[in-house]
Amino acid sequence: MGHNYKSEYERRREVQARAIRQARHLDLKIVEAVLTRTEKSLQGSFERLKRSDQVLQQYWASVGGPPLK
Repeated sequence: MGHNYKSEYERRREVQARAIRQARHLDLKIVEAVLTRTEKSLQGSFERLKRSDQVLQQYWASVGGPPLK
């Protein structure tokens, strides 16, 4: 018969292992992209908060309020 079942099994395991590695790599890429977007969003929120704080400080000073900490 010449057909070697063990080598067929090994080939399938290799294909499966490769598919798992690729899926894990893709999962990591997705997680990395989500974290990058989250970080950028947080940075944007922080910048807006800093600007709001500056506006509030300027307004408060303009109406003669005591310095804000």
